[in-house]
Amino acid sequence: MSIAIGHFAFGAALTALTAALFVPRFRFHRTVVVFGGLWAMIPDFYHVSPVGGSFVRLLHDSAAADLFWGHGALDALDATDSKEIAALFLGFFFVATVLSEIRMAAVRGRVEDGARSGGYSPVVANSLLFANSSPGADSPPVAPDGDVETTPVGRSWLDTSVFGRSAKRAAAFTALLAGVGLQSLLFSRPQYIGLLVGLGALLELVGLTMLLDVSPFDRWVKSAFPPVVRTMGALVVTFAALAVAGGLLIPIQQLTPLALSYAALAIVIVLQTIRLWESAV
Repeated sequence: MSIAIGHFAFGAALTALTAALFVPRFRFHRTVVVFGGLWAMIPDFYHVSPVGGSFVRLLHDSAAADLFWGHGALDALDATDSKEIAALFLGFFFVATVLSEIRMAAVRGRVEDGARSGGYSPVVANSLLFANSSPGADSPPVAPDGDVETTPVGRSWLDTSVFGRSAKRAAAFTALLAGVGLQSLLFSRPQYIGLLVGLGALLELVGLTMLLDVSPFDRWVKSAFPPVVRTMGALVVTFAALAVAGGLLIPIQQLTPLALSYAALAIVIVLQTIRLWESAV
């Protein structure tokens, strides 16, 4: 169990650093980080896979396992499945998350400052590429009141294409249903109450965040509910998420593989809650 936590934390940390370095304006950075951690665990899925387990086992034992964020190298490094290595990787994940958040905040701040001042930094120039297409134009478009007009920045193909928006809506509803489904198993699987509540809450947060990011639902929410109501709703969700994360951190007093998995899950829930605020308010 400890090495599985280590794989997830190491993969998620490297994904966070890679995304912050190359695509700092990507809107779904934290969601990609979660998938990066899952990518690093794929060679171990033969333990739980109902079908194709033999193929995944062959993948796990081959050199191709290193394609999954160095999975094979980490297995060789921690052959005894030690809790200390898992704790080290969790610390690395925390540091990488802080660094990536600082990087993305700095880039977004430069974009907003440049857009307000009409500056022509490369990032702002890309965001204003199609804002003024008249021949010979050498300055950003100016509104009647004298302010510089800007276009939304950081829009990906998932936001602009019909297929992308449909895929996001389907993924959002699937995540919400999966989260509710996991939490519905609490009464039949009380021994896994921590994992079921934590994973269910994480999936619900991911689904709700994606739903608030996709049109036309995002426009409907912003037009139907004033900012005060949206803020109050986000606060309620935040308090519930922090309560779940706090409950998952209680067993960390005893450094066991299960306690480490709970702590990792709590960290991801807190990060996803931060992402929710960007979409809801």
